Amino acid sequence: MIKKSLLETDRLILRIFETTDLESMHRYRSLPQVFRYVVSDPKSRKATANFIKYAIAVRKKKPVLNYIWAVVSKKTGNLIGDCNLPIINLDQKEACLGYTLNPDFWNQGYATEITKKLIEFGFSQLKLHRIFATCDAKNVASSKVLLKAGMQWEGTFRKNTLQKGKWRDTHQYAILSTRK
Repeated sequence: MIKKSLLETDRLILRIFETTDLESMHRYRSLPQVFRYVVSDPKSRKATANFIKYAIAVRKKKPVLNYIWAVVSKKTGNLIGDCNLPIINLDQKEACLGYTLNPDFWNQGYATEITKKLIEFGFSQLKLHRIFATCDAKNVASSKVLLKAGMQWEGTFRKNTLQKGKWRDTHQYAILSTRK
């Protein structure tokens, strides 16, 4: 059983979502540039509210199979993004990580900080064997984040994702637990 419902880094707090996060989250989840490299489109207020309800609900299930956090700046107390670590295969101890940040906080090292913390949590608390992440092959910034966090490039899936009417390549990165 996981003892902490929140995680901390030098500059961030990763906590369980609250319904009061709607306005802050919708501010960035409604922007087209946030969804430039992902399959889905910018979110409506209702879709954002539904996501927050889902994020709260999955943390109440036993066992938790999808850890979703609101990312909050320690300096301001404001929500600046979200991240998740869904367990993809419980038997194989494998999870996939993801993050989304308000563009006002891009290129400041926050995504790398989040990714490192999710990896640490996955290996130390969840006892995972493998954590992976994927990103659009054209998303150079996310590729750099995943490499800086210690993940290794495993390959490129060619034209495997239909995104906004076009087939796109996807890079996959992964890191293995060193505890075994």
